Amino acid sequence: MKGFKEYYKNKYVWVFIALAIFYQVLMLGIFLPSYHHADENHAMTIAFIDNDESALSESVIAGIEESLPYEIKDLSKEEAQAAIEDLSLQLLVEIPEGYGDKMLQGNTPEINYYYNGRLATSMLGEVQAVTVQIEQSLAAQARVAQNINILTELGVPYEQAQKMIERSEAPIKHNVEVSDPLPRGLYGSMICMFMPLGAYVFGLMGTAILSMAANENKRRFSQLRLSVYQKIAAIIAALLVPTVGMLINYCFGVELSLLQIAGLWVTVALTAFISVQLSGIFMRFIGDAGTFLNVALLLVQIISSGAILAREQMLGFFSIISVISPMYYAVAAMKNFLFGQGVWSFTLVLALMAVILAVIDLICAHVQDYRKKRYCEQG
Repeated sequence: MKGFKEYYKNKYVWVFIALAIFYQVLMLGIFLPSYHHADENHAMTIAFIDNDESALSESVIAGIEESLPYEIKDLSKEEAQAAIEDLSLQLLVEIPEGYGDKMLQGNTPEINYYYNGRLATSMLGEVQAVTVQIEQSLAAQARVAQNINILTELGVPYEQAQKMIERSEAPIKHNVEVSDPLPRGLYGSMICMFMPLGAYVFGLMGTAILSMAANENKRRFSQLRLSVYQKIAAIIAALLVPTVGMLINYCFGVELSLLQIAGLWVTVALTAFISVQLSGIFMRFIGDAGTFLNVALLLVQIISSGAILAREQMLGFFSIISVISPMYYAVAAMKNFLFGQGVWSFTLVLALMAVILAVIDLICAHVQDYRKKRYCEQG
C-alpha cells in the first residue's frame, strides 16, 4: 500500500490522468461542433442559365427552384463560370437554345451542368445528388410532353391530351422505412468516429507520459509492480474518458437512451484502456521508438476502422487489419448502440482484447524482472 501511494505521488501519473480529460475535450469539443448543424445548413448555391427562354424551359427552372432548399443566384454565364472557379457557386445548370422545341418534337433535349471537382467531399456528393434529382424531373417532363405530342397527332385535343397524361403521370405514393436511423445525421456519425479516436489518441500519448513515471520509479519498484500500478492508472483514466465525452454530447443536445449511454460508455472506456496497453507493450520492447510505431498503427487503424470506408471497400491489407483492429470494433460497437440495436458483441470483443493485452503486458513485465534477477545473480 505504501508503494502504491508513493507511485501515485509522481506528477507524471496525474498528467496522464489529466490527459484523459484533455483529449476528449480536444476531439469532441473542437471537431464535433463543426458537424452539429451540418444537416440543417443548406449552404449550396445554384445558378440557372436559360438560353431557350421558352415556356417549357421557364417552367422547368421554376419547378426546380421550388423543390430545392438551396439559394438560387441570378448570374450571367461568365459570372457563373467565374464563381464556379472560386467555389462561391457550387452548381451551374444551363438550358441550351432549342430545349422547348426538342421537347415538343419528341426529341431528347440536353442540359449542361458545371461544377468544380475541388469542392469538399460532402458538398460534391450533394451537388451530384442534385443533378440526379434534376435529371429525374426533366425526364418526367420530357415524357409528359412527348406523350401529349403523340396524342395530339392522333387527333386528341391538346387540353384533353394534357389532362389524360397528367392523370397517368400522377406521382406514386411511397413510404420509406429506414433501418437503424442514426440520430442527429452527420453529427451522429461523427460521434462514432471521434469518441473512440479521442480515446485511442489519449492512450497513445498518455503511455509516453506513463513511461516517464516508470523511469523515475524503476529503481524503487519491479517491472511487474509498475505494470500493475500503470493498469490501475489506466483504468481510472479509462473511466474518465467516456464520462467527459458523454457530458460534451449532452451539452450539444444529443439524446440517448440508458442502453445507448451504457454501451457507448463501456465501449469508449475499453478503447482507451486497450490503447494504453497496446502502446505500452510496444514501448516496453522498443522504448521511445514505440511511440512512432504507435502513430503509424493509429493511421492504419483510422483507415481500417470502418468509419470512413466499409470493410468491403478497403484494400486487402486494411481489410485484414480491420479483423484485429480495436478501432474497427470500437466504431462498429458505437454505431451498433447509436442505431438502437443494443447488441454487445463488438464490445465483448473489445473486452477480450483488453484482457489479453493486459495479461501479455504483465507476462512481459514478469519476464523482464526474471531476466534482471538472473543477470544480477550471474554478475
